[in-house]
Amino acid sequence: MWASPNVPVANGKRGPLLSDDLREHAAPSDPWLRAVERDLAEQRLLADVSATLGASLDYRVTVARAVARAVPFLADVCVVEALDARSGALTERLGAAFAGPEDHALADEVVRDARREGCDERTVLVRVPSGSARVASIIGVPLVSQGVAMGFVVLGATDPRRRYDEAHLALAEEIARRLSLAIANARLHEKAELANRRRQDVLAMVSHDLRSPLNAILFVAQSMMRTPAEEDRRKGDRHKAEIVRRCAERMDRMIQDLLDMSSIEAGHLSVDVRSTALAPVLKEAVEGSIDAAHAKRQRLEVRLPAESLVVACDGYRIIQVVSNLLSNAIKFTPTGGSIAVTAEPGPDGAVVRVSDTGPGIPESSVPHLFQRYWRAPQTTSKGTGLGLFIAKGIIEAHGGSIGVELRPGFGATFYFTLRVVALEGFEPSTFGL
Repeated sequence: MWASPNVPVANGKRGPLLSDDLREHAAPSDPWLRAVERDLAEQRLLADVSATLGASLDYRVTVARAVARAVPFLADVCVVEALDARSGALTERLGAAFAGPEDHALADEVVRDARREGCDERTVLVRVPSGSARVASIIGVPLVSQGVAMGFVVLGATDPRRRYDEAHLALAEEIARRLSLAIANARLHEKAELANRRRQDVLAMVSHDLRSPLNAILFVAQSMMRTPAEEDRRKGDRHKAEIVRRCAERMDRMIQDLLDMSSIEAGHLSVDVRSTALAPVLKEAVEGSIDAAHAKRQRLEVRLPAESLVVACDGYRIIQVVSNLLSNAIKFTPTGGSIAVTAEPGPDGAVVRVSDTGPGIPESSVPHLFQRYWRAPQTTSKGTGLGLFIAKGIIEAHGGSIGVELRPGFGATFYFTLRVVALEGFEPSTFGL
């Protein structure tokens, strides 16, 4: 049973489907007339749905408007739900339309009944839903793009005279196909826009941050060319060469960060995992940060494990992680503060911690710490904002975990875990630098 031989068109008006000439040659109850009316109504509905979906790339708006076109012609209630592709959990109600007053309890009811029958994965037709007192018939159709379920659309009939059949099912599947295509295209557009914005952000950030060391290199080169006295030139050259070296290393780190980020996002970060004594790896990372800590008169306390603590890791990558955590600790710890690096075996593997006596991290910032390009709102320091994102990618590539322990007003402690391969006679050594 169809609600009416007339369906809404794009401007919201209703109109007759057959001309008066055709009507006067057919009896009102003529099966041919009813079939033609029905076919024309379906085509007009599909055209209207397509026009609505194509009106904007904001699919959250267009989907809500499109489902409203199906009411009351095809359903008394129509609901579109989005699903998480990995977990299958409901994430968002994209639209709900009702022939009568809004009744979200009714919408929840038809969604529940349709999901019980498996509409997440296949088309379902339920003529008498079990446990439902208000719905006479339900159709549920998954929204699929390239084999991935994005959600589903559910049509419900509350009028007991309306019973869905195979013809309704075919129409619902066609509506679902058009909804799927519109949502998939809109999401691709969103991803392209987001990628473009990120690319622009990276270009702006990198061009700005590389300009300073490049200008320093140019200035030093020009200065070296202008130094008159031979002896003064030799003395000055060593200092100036050191400046050039530091600037070049800074630019190289920025470039490497961008390459690592790209590898992590693509899921193929290269790690050469071997059985490795943890102490020498941590010692090398700490030694690389001594000068920076001493420049701010900071005390660097180190508690390293004995070499008998062997972990499964890529030594170069772990040095990269610890160096990044130390760099952040030195940066945010005030002059005269202290920083501690510790490592010890734990229930989930070896645990490495880097603690500082800086101002701490607001709890509101914690969800963003390991996101790419994110920087603390209060910081004015330069960098790509990729350090913690890359550190997280490296540790996860080792099968470990990384996180932060908050100590408001007393600094912060970043930690990560690595799988232990061997542990015999653990005797930590402690010293200060």
